[in-house]
Amino acid sequence: MPRRFDTRTDARILMALVSLESLDELTKTGKVPGIRKSDAIQILERLTSCLNKIRDSRMSKHELLYSGLFRAYNNLLSNYISSMGTKWYQIAKSKDDYNAKFLRFVLLNLRSLGSRLKKTPDGSLLGAFNIVFVRILDKKDYPRNKELKIYNCTDLECIYEVASDYDIEKNDVVAFAHTWPIKKNGFWSEGIFLRDKECKLFYAEPDLVGSRVSFDELCEEDKKKLEDMIEEKIEDFMI
Repeated sequence: MPRRFDTRTDARILMALVSLESLDELTKTGKVPGIRKSDAIQILERLTSCLNKIRDSRMSKHELLYSGLFRAYNNLLSNYISSMGTKWYQIAKSKDDYNAKFLRFVLLNLRSLGSRLKKTPDGSLLGAFNIVFVRILDKKDYPRNKELKIYNCTDLECIYEVASDYDIEKNDVVAFAHTWPIKKNGFWSEGIFLRDKECKLFYAEPDLVGSRVSFDELCEEDKKKLEDMIEEKIEDFMI
């Protein structure tokens, strides 16, 4: 039986709170390019208040998604991101690879909240991550580890850098979870390629690039790994 939607315990909302706390820390330590710190802090104070009200609202999902509260959340977030300018990722990456990738995860996690609330099942921890099909753009060897490859892949919105020991070819389409940066042999990987129910790499047709992956079709080991990552992050925000 599907679990009832509850704003106080929903993993997607709780992960947004985690991400917002991280964005606040990045802002206050001067690691967000483009936006004036004083302006950013003001927006973040209002965003935090808004998201806490969302968590405490106990609205139904339909009520929440069409509420003034959720509209205010999206507008404040859009104001923050637009104030950063269009080159923020390149600027951040030129200074610190980890911070740039972490900042991108945080912003995309916050921005995709509405989409994940609409399109991922209630009661699943996995909804806290963006799990989609990506196309491999290129791959290269990693000098520090012959078993590891560095891939550029896209969901048609961003190009991610992923370190993996899977042998995948250019233009292949595979399942992918966008996570905070994970260190693999000194390389900050932006996520994890995922396996199907048979625990083989999850390939898909080209027209599915950017589409969401059904959680029911994922390898149980991969699901457990992602769920453990999510649970560790959100446990302090559980009411």
